[in-house]
Amino acid sequence: MTRRQGIVVTAALLLAAAVLLFVFALRLTSKPGTKVHLGESTFKIRRADRFADEIAKHGPLLFQDLLNKSRDIYVQHQGRDDKAGWSAFLAHPENERRTCQIVWRQKSHDFRDPCSKQIYPGDGAGLPHYKVTVADNGDLTVDLNAPAAGP
Repeated sequence: MTRRQGIVVTAALLLAAAVLLFVFALRLTSKPGTKVHLGESTFKIRRADRFADEIAKHGPLLFQDLLNKSRDIYVQHQGRDDKAGWSAFLAHPENERRTCQIVWRQKSHDFRDPCSKQIYPGDGAGLPHYKVTVADNGDLTVDLNAPAAGP
């Protein structure tokens, strides 16, 4: 066997091993009851004061879930106190597809579901909510593993 053939065979074996490892991981994570956390379940949105001003001008912040693509959320602020009045909620009704993501309507300060045409108030009432905290330093944190009571 030539050196070139040896390199090709080694590369092919490494590729096959990588594919088998991927398939194994995929099968393992798809079993019922298996919990997989590929990303953070909590995330910081720094500078609550800055984002409160931004939300007041342009509406709530939409954060798309890039990992499991099913838990896009809106972060909303209502009121004048930068450390209070925060909420985070699912960006589409639980029983609807991700493509039915609610849309913020700036003039009426509410959301509209493009699929069912249902209107949701600006605080996201009627949608699943997540725990939001503001630290003493002003950092805003959303915990996607901590369901919260809606408004």
